[in-house]
Order: sequence, then structure tokens, then C-alpha cells
Amino acid sequence: MKADSMTPLGYACFYGHVETVKVLLEFKAPKGTAVGIDWMPPICIAAANGHFKLLRYLVEDLKVRINSKDKFKRTPLILAVMNGYADMASYLL
Repeated sequence: MKADSMTPLGYACFYGHVETVKVLLEFKAPKGTAVGIDWMPPICIAAANGHFKLLRYLVEDLKVRINSKDKFKRTPLILAVMNGYADMASYLL
């Protein structure tokens, strides 16, 4: 990953900083735009890194689509399963 390839929203999602995500979105950072690693949407970044609180915020409060895909066509469910996050996988089902 190149340091300059991720947006501020991507970094906040990667590290699971829910409050930072809220502030960025309040200032109109696009919530569904592909950002960061492997051109992942924020929900995919949260799922791949086990940030369950962030994932729930994106789904429940922002109504982000749970079937969003990264450039490899992986959904948040697939990413959660691949990385061993069973609780997230159950939630996404």
C-alpha cells in the first residue's frame, strides 16, 4: 500500500475511528466512494479489518449498502469471513 493512495476517510475506516468517520462525513466526504487499499469502499475496509462498531454505524446509521464490492468483487461478508470475523459475518447475513 502506498501511503498516498488512501483518503482521510480510508485511513479512518482502516483504523476503526468511528468518530473521525462521522466528522469526515459531516464535512461531505463521499461515503460510498471507493478509497484506499484495493479500491475498497469504507464498509469493505471496516469489514476486512474487524471494525464491527464502524461497520454497524455505516449500515445502521448511514444505510450503506452491505453488498458493496471492492475491485476484486469481494463484499463485506466475504472480507469478514476471509479474515476470521465470525461475529461480523453473522451480522451481515
